[in-house]
Amino acid sequence: MKKIIPLIVCLMLTLSACRPNPEGIEATMREIVSAHTLSVIVNNQGYTLRLMGLDVKKEEDTQIITDIKNFLTNNGEKSLPSVKVIVASDLGKKDRFGRISGYVWCQQGFLNQFLLQRGRALVNLDYTDGKYDQQLLDAQTYARVMKIGIWQ
Repeated sequence: MKKIIPLIVCLMLTLSACRPNPEGIEATMREIVSAHTLSVIVNNQGYTLRLMGLDVKKEEDTQIITDIKNFLTNNGEKSLPSVKVIVASDLGKKDRFGRISGYVWCQQGFLNQFLLQRGRALVNLDYTDGKYDQQLLDAQTYARVMKIGIWQ
Protein backbone atom coordinates (compact mmCIF):
# COMPACT_ATOMS: atom_id res chain seq x y z
CA MET A 1 0.00 0.00 0.00
CA LYS A 2 2.86 2.39 0.81
CA LYS A 3 4.24 1.98 -2.71
CA ILE A 4 0.91 2.55 -4.42
CA ILE A 5 0.14 5.92 -2.78
CA PRO A 6 3.10 7.77 -4.38
CA LEU A 7 2.17 6.15 -7.71
CA ILE A 8 -1.41 7.41 -7.44
CA VAL A 9 -0.23 10.89 -6.46
CA CYS A 10 2.20 10.98 -9.40
CA LEU A 11 -0.60 9.95 -11.74
CA MET A 12 -2.91 12.66 -10.35
CA LEU A 13 -0.17 15.25 -10.76
CA THR A 14 0.55 14.15 -14.31
CA LEU A 15 -3.11 14.30 -15.28
CA SER A 16 -3.65 17.69 -13.66
CA ALA A 17 -0.65 19.04 -15.58
CA CYS A 18 -2.25 18.07 -18.90
CA ARG A 19 -3.89 21.43 -19.43
CA PRO A 20 -3.82 23.47 -22.59
CA ASN A 21 -1.31 26.29 -22.85
CA PRO A 22 -2.14 29.02 -20.36
CA GLU A 23 -4.04 32.05 -21.45
CA GLY A 24 -2.19 35.13 -20.39
CA ILE A 25 0.02 38.05 -21.22
CA GLU A 26 3.65 37.82 -22.26
CA ALA A 27 5.95 39.55 -19.80
CA THR A 28 9.66 39.89 -19.15
CA MET A 29 11.12 39.19 -15.73
CA ARG A 30 12.73 42.11 -13.96
CA GLU A 31 13.58 40.67 -10.54
CA ILE A 32 12.51 38.36 -7.75
CA VAL A 33 11.30 40.64 -4.96
CA SER A 34 10.53 37.96 -2.37
CA ALA A 35 9.55 34.31 -2.12
CA HIS A 36 6.08 35.04 -3.46
CA THR A 37 6.51 38.36 -5.29
CA LEU A 38 8.07 39.03 -8.68
CA SER A 39 8.70 42.19 -10.66
CA VAL A 40 7.71 41.89 -14.33
CA ILE A 41 7.44 44.16 -17.35
CA VAL A 42 4.31 44.02 -19.51
CA ASN A 43 4.10 46.31 -22.54
CA ASN A 44 6.94 48.50 -21.20
CA GLN A 45 5.16 48.95 -17.86
CA GLY A 46 6.46 47.50 -14.60
CA TYR A 47 4.26 45.45 -12.30
CA THR A 48 4.81 43.82 -8.94
CA LEU A 49 3.14 40.41 -9.04
CA ARG A 50 2.11 38.28 -6.06
CA LEU A 51 2.06 34.56 -6.95
CA MET A 52 -1.55 33.44 -6.63
CA GLY A 53 -2.70 30.33 -4.79
CA LEU A 54 0.13 29.90 -2.33
CA ASP A 55 1.62 31.13 0.92
CA VAL A 56 5.23 30.84 1.99
CA LYS A 57 6.95 30.93 5.36
CA LYS A 58 9.10 34.02 5.80
CA GLU A 59 12.02 31.95 7.13
CA GLU A 60 12.07 29.97 3.86
CA ASP A 61 12.56 33.11 1.70
CA THR A 62 16.21 32.60 0.75
CA GLN A 63 15.81 28.99 -0.43
CA ILE A 64 12.57 29.76 -2.26
CA ILE A 65 14.13 32.73 -4.07
CA THR A 66 17.00 30.46 -5.17
CA ASP A 67 14.50 27.84 -6.40
CA ILE A 68 12.52 30.47 -8.32
CA LYS A 69 15.67 31.87 -9.93
CA ASN A 70 16.90 28.41 -10.95
CA PHE A 71 13.47 27.47 -12.32
CA LEU A 72 13.04 30.67 -14.34
CA THR A 73 16.61 30.75 -15.69
CA ASN A 74 16.84 27.00 -16.33
CA ASN A 75 19.56 26.69 -13.69
CA GLY A 76 21.43 29.78 -14.83
CA GLU A 77 21.37 29.16 -18.59
CA LYS A 78 19.70 32.56 -19.04
CA SER A 79 19.98 35.83 -17.17
CA LEU A 80 16.86 36.70 -15.21
CA PRO A 81 16.06 39.96 -17.05
CA SER A 82 15.97 38.08 -20.37
CA VAL A 83 13.44 35.48 -19.21
CA LYS A 84 10.07 35.66 -20.94
CA VAL A 85 7.07 34.49 -18.94
CA ILE A 86 3.34 34.22 -19.40
CA VAL A 87 1.32 35.93 -16.69
CA ALA A 88 -2.34 35.12 -16.08
CA SER A 89 -3.64 38.12 -14.17
CA ASP A 90 -6.04 41.02 -14.17
CA LEU A 91 -3.53 43.86 -14.60
CA GLY A 92 -6.08 46.43 -13.47
CA LYS A 93 -6.83 44.80 -10.11
CA LYS A 94 -4.27 45.52 -7.38
CA ASP A 95 -4.12 44.58 -3.71
CA ARG A 96 -3.56 47.04 -0.84
CA PHE A 97 0.20 46.84 -1.47
CA GLY A 98 -0.17 47.81 -5.14
CA ARG A 99 0.56 44.30 -6.44
CA ILE A 100 -1.32 42.35 -9.04
CA SER A 101 -1.95 38.67 -8.29
CA GLY A 102 -1.41 35.98 -10.86
CA TYR A 103 -0.04 32.73 -12.15
CA VAL A 104 3.31 32.53 -13.95
CA TRP A 105 4.58 30.15 -16.63
CA CYS A 106 7.99 30.00 -18.25
CA GLN A 107 9.65 27.55 -20.61
CA GLN A 108 10.19 25.13 -17.71
CA GLY A 109 6.52 25.12 -16.68
CA PHE A 110 4.06 26.50 -14.15
CA LEU A 111 5.96 28.36 -11.40
CA ASN A 112 3.16 28.38 -8.81
CA GLN A 113 2.78 24.61 -9.16
CA PHE A 114 6.55 24.06 -9.05
CA LEU A 115 6.88 25.77 -5.65
CA LEU A 116 4.13 23.60 -4.20
CA GLN A 117 5.60 20.39 -5.69
CA ARG A 118 8.95 21.22 -4.09
CA GLY A 119 7.26 21.66 -0.72
CA ARG A 120 8.29 25.32 -0.59
CA ALA A 121 4.79 26.71 -0.07
CA LEU A 122 1.30 25.91 1.15
CA VAL A 123 -1.82 26.18 -0.99
CA ASN A 124 -4.01 29.18 -0.21
CA LEU A 125 -7.10 29.29 -2.40
CA ASP A 126 -8.67 32.33 -0.69
CA TYR A 127 -7.97 34.72 -3.56
CA THR A 128 -7.71 32.49 -6.63
CA ASP A 129 -9.99 32.48 -9.63
CA GLY A 130 -10.46 28.70 -9.40
CA LYS A 131 -8.89 27.88 -12.78
CA TYR A 132 -5.82 26.12 -11.42
CA ASP A 133 -6.96 25.18 -7.90
CA GLN A 134 -6.91 21.43 -8.52
CA GLN A 135 -3.43 21.60 -10.05
CA LEU A 136 -2.16 23.49 -7.02
CA LEU A 137 -3.82 21.09 -4.59
CA ASP A 138 -2.38 18.08 -6.45
CA ALA A 139 1.10 19.61 -6.35
CA GLN A 140 0.86 20.13 -2.59
CA THR A 141 -0.44 16.58 -2.12
CA TYR A 142 2.53 15.25 -4.07
CA ALA A 143 5.01 17.13 -1.85
CA ARG A 144 3.21 16.00 1.30
CA VAL A 145 3.05 12.32 0.30
CA MET A 146 6.65 12.32 -0.92
CA LYS A 147 7.76 14.21 2.23
CA ILE A 148 9.44 17.01 0.29
CA GLY A 149 10.38 20.45 1.63
CA ILE A 150 8.18 21.64 4.49
CA TRP A 151 6.55 18.21 4.58
CA GLN A 152 9.74 16.38 5.67
